[in-house]
Amino acid sequence: MNTSPKSNKRQIKSFAVTTRWIHVYLSSLGLLALLFFAITGITLNHPDFFYSGEERIREFEGTIPLKWLGAENSDEDQDPTEGVDKLAIVERLRNSHNIRGAVSEFSGDDYELVIGFAGPGYAADAFIEREDGSYNLTETSHGAIAIMNDLHKGRDSGKTWSWVIDITGAIMILASLSGFYLVLTFKKRKRSALLACAIGATVFVIIYLLWVP
Repeated sequence: MNTSPKSNKRQIKSFAVTTRWIHVYLSSLGLLALLFFAITGITLNHPDFFYSGEERIREFEGTIPLKWLGAENSDEDQDPTEGVDKLAIVERLRNSHNIRGAVSEFSGDDYELVIGFAGPGYAADAFIEREDGSYNLTETSHGAIAIMNDLHKGRDSGKTWSWVIDITGAIMILASLSGFYLVLTFKKRKRSALLACAIGATVFVIIYLLWVP
């Protein structure tokens, strides 16, 4: 079935209207996220200039009940942390010292347990002696810039924030492509838009080839 030129023109116009709606609302929806990742891209690229110098280190000592630490393993192939009440130990450290972040490490041997906590701009490491249950814990907190930089990289920020990064990236792609399509629908601007796109791509490639080590 053949469609008339007039019908085709209406379809193209309808698609352009839909694309414009997508572009406007996607750009509005992701505005703050786009600003965040743009700003933190600059702070990441100039760490010395934006370094806030905010770093706080706290050290703690305490004891863990021996019954949580498990028995000494005689089998060399057995996991040294088997029988250790990991949840109880982690919760004790969190509640006693307001430790935050996700558990990034829980390892050890027959003599010592090592527990690491990590979050954006944050780290805490505990070393527990299995013989008597005594431990030393060091907590390091950084400033707002370090936190934002880690969020930009998705470092120690969890699965939910990883989804935020992916969704923001998808919004940026769709907003860029829809915006470019809208420019191409204007005949008077189509040639200049394509020329600008070609120049931008060429400059990008030249910079990479000539000045990137």
